[in-house]
Amino acid sequence: MITRYQVEVSTDNTTWKRVSEGEFSNIKNSPVWQTKSFEPVRARYVKLRALKNTQEGSASGYAEIDVITQ
Repeated sequence: MITRYQVEVSTDNTTWKRVSEGEFSNIKNSPVWQTKSFEPVRARYVKLRALKNTQEGSASGYAEIDVITQ
């Protein structure tokens, strides 16, 4: 499970802009749906980058990410 993350967006899949960075608080003990918000931005691509997970040294993964647009 991912504990620290970065979210980046791009219009061309080449140039990326970081729009959010932080942690999923207490995700190991409380694996519930979490919402992370950032300022609206025009983009075609969204990248979720795992920086740290609950088990050091192992691969990170996630099952689903939802992007809510206006």
